[in-house]
Amino acid sequence: MEVKTNTSAFSTSRASGFSRFNSNLSKIVDPISKYGGAIGACALAFMMFMTVIDVLGRFIGGFSIIHKITSFIGPVPGSLEMTELSLGVLICFGLGYTALKKGHIRVDLLLQYTSKKQTSWFDVFTYLFSFLLYCGIAWQSWNNGFSLYSNQLKTAVLSIPIFPFPFVLVLGAAIVALVLLRDFLKSVEEIMQ
Repeated sequence: MEVKTNTSAFSTSRASGFSRFNSNLSKIVDPISKYGGAIGACALAFMMFMTVIDVLGRFIGGFSIIHKITSFIGPVPGSLEMTELSLGVLICFGLGYTALKKGHIRVDLLLQYTSKKQTSWFDVFTYLFSFLLYCGIAWQSWNNGFSLYSNQLKTAVLSIPIFPFPFVLVLGAAIVALVLLRDFLKSVEEIMQ
């Protein structure tokens, strides 16, 4: 009496479990990336507002009649520092949202001549390498944040402590890493099919 096992049913159940895990990961990663994108958009709006107020204050405060009446109207002190720090927040959180929407530049000069399976293999290696790279960025930013905290570095004009901003970079890099992990698992799933 010969016992037959259905190996295709086993691989299908394994793939469906993998697929469910990837789907659940997407349910977590997608909203986090979208909220990060919203934080980046708020940082961009703040930068635009700060630049407009600074330029208007510099322009209007430059008139001699206004300058004689009040010295309140003028350029905003520390606007460059606030814009620079906001730019860091914008970039950190904007990267995750851009990765979620597949908005990064992808040059497929050679991949346009390969099959879908070969392209999926290339995606697996690319997403894995990128995931490890952003994990390294998050790790080194974490170390840098503690180094800046121990040195108590501050900005020159407004004396804003700098140490929280590497931790913002840690959050942004972690979001990008999660999106890349999700994309890596989707590419593995495509190869398994």
